[in-house]
Amino acid sequence: MIILDGKKLAEKILSKLRKEIKKIPPIRLAVVLVGNNPASLNFIKQKQKTAEEIGIQFKLYRFKENIVEQLLARKINEIVKNKSNTGIVIQLPLPKHINEQKILSILPYEKDVDALSVDNSIVEPPTASGIMRILEEYNIKAERKNVIIVGKGKLVGKPLAIMMAKIGANLIICDRKTENLASKTLKADILVSATGQPHLIKENMVKKGAVVVDAGFSKVNNKLTGDVDFEGVKKKASYITPVPGGVGPMTIAMLMNNLIKLAKKQYGIH
Repeated sequence: MIILDGKKLAEKILSKLRKEIKKIPPIRLAVVLVGNNPASLNFIKQKQKTAEEIGIQFKLYRFKENIVEQLLARKINEIVKNKSNTGIVIQLPLPKHINEQKILSILPYEKDVDALSVDNSIVEPPTASGIMRILEEYNIKAERKNVIIVGKGKLVGKPLAIMMAKIGANLIICDRKTENLASKTLKADILVSATGQPHLIKENMVKKGAVVVDAGFSKVNNKLTGDVDFEGVKKKASYITPVPGGVGPMTIAMLMNNLIKLAKKQYGIH
């Protein structure tokens, strides 16, 4: 069993970005947080730490959980118009009373670091592209392999499915409510879980020799936990990502990569 070390790979990417940043005018990452989701807060801290370490300015805009949609939309429009904000992240999930797609659609694609706007052709969603990069680094081929993705979210499941389909993977997309989920996951040569449900994927749901990528994040007893029961599943997997230290650092590295790409475009640098 080999650990897919996202932290080590992320450090390699960030050290290249650190050199690139020195060649361009100052850039700032703006993050919008509504409410106090503990996993979101943890992720934002990591983004801030990484941004500042490599020379990117950081600004957090915080709003109360009960903010009305119309006011939030107005505030995000102001954040977008602020020229100091090179790229913007709207931290998901948003509270249930807010129409997520409506709010995300306010972001113009040239400032949309998470690549969630419909016409974004400059950058790719960071978690999905981070997963593809990990597989590439370890020379794990997905072409013609059974790739099972558990989770249909905007940030991971949907974009990753598109990327996998493009390279010719045999794709099955499920979610945590899929009936008899184990019967699907047991077919996976490459199994990716991104539901945010702690320890959803157990040892008996994984085929021997499968590659297991855990893209789920939640806080349990104040500890960051993934979708995969790591201790059980590692006995079966040939490769596995840990939580923390797997997909998380890669998401942040690819997010910074996206931000620099967008900044170059805004500054007309090739």
